[in-house]
Amino acid sequence: LRSMSDSNFSLAILSLGYIGINVVLIFLNALNRNDDACEDPGSVYIARCGSPASDFLFHTLEFTGTFFFAVLQAFALLYTPKSLVKVYDNPLMLKCVLFFAIVVSIVPTLLIWINIPRFEVLAHEIEYVNELTMSFVDLALLMSLVKQTDRTATPGEGISGMFMATLAVLVAVVQITIYNGMGVTADG
Repeated sequence: LRSMSDSNFSLAILSLGYIGINVVLIFLNALNRNDDACEDPGSVYIARCGSPASDFLFHTLEFTGTFFFAVLQAFALLYTPKSLVKVYDNPLMLKCVLFFAIVVSIVPTLLIWINIPRFEVLAHEIEYVNELTMSFVDLALLMSLVKQTDRTATPGEGISGMFMATLAVLVAVVQITIYNGMGVTADG
């Protein structure tokens, strides 16, 4: 029991680290001036026009953080106090989905590391589709947990969890829509 407690504490600390990465990314994104017209050379590998970070550094943090979070999710399910059979009706399917999440999060990460100018759009498309897929998995897990929870739970707890899972799906759809809809000109 002590080992599981230590593991869960470590996972919680790593989750907070992931939140910290996202806070920094929001800050960097707000200060981004890399697309502004200025005298600086045009390169994704240097911070341009007074930006605090280059596009390469920003995307490396973003995609690497996403990959490590997918791994973190897998460990979180591994160290859950309940067995996977009690958490989810089909543990084999859950394992396949986790496998998929890790593979689909490392592919865009590696593409960014290899050649961001060439693979940035493809990496984002893969990441957003994976996010949409994982939000549906979160919904399925939530439904599974809600139907197996203690009957002493209040109805509001299930509703708030469903709201959060639905919000995750909505955010994923909005991200895909914004990313694919921005920058489109009349000639394509």
